[in-house]
Amino acid sequence: MKGNLVIVCRDQDAETFDHLLAEYGSFQTRLSSTTWFLKIDLAPEVIQDEILSRLGKYTTHYIFEASTVTYNTVDSEAASALETLFD
Repeated sequence: MKGNLVIVCRDQDAETFDHLLAEYGSFQTRLSSTTWFLKIDLAPEVIQDEILSRLGKYTTHYIFEASTVTYNTVDSEAASALETLFD
């Protein structure tokens, strides 16, 4: 599962996740305070291992593969930006 990933974490871990994901040097967009979109050529297990080593094995997070996007926004620029991520 390489390519478009969406990662979600808990509020208290968001700052640590933001720093960790920035280290990968891949294209990323923070979708909300606890959710990131990454376009990456690594298996999610690599990111998973790094998350567990930094935050511990009991941290709650989710990693999804994303091939499409559905959104509800009145901001046409945001909509265009989201659509280009999945071209």
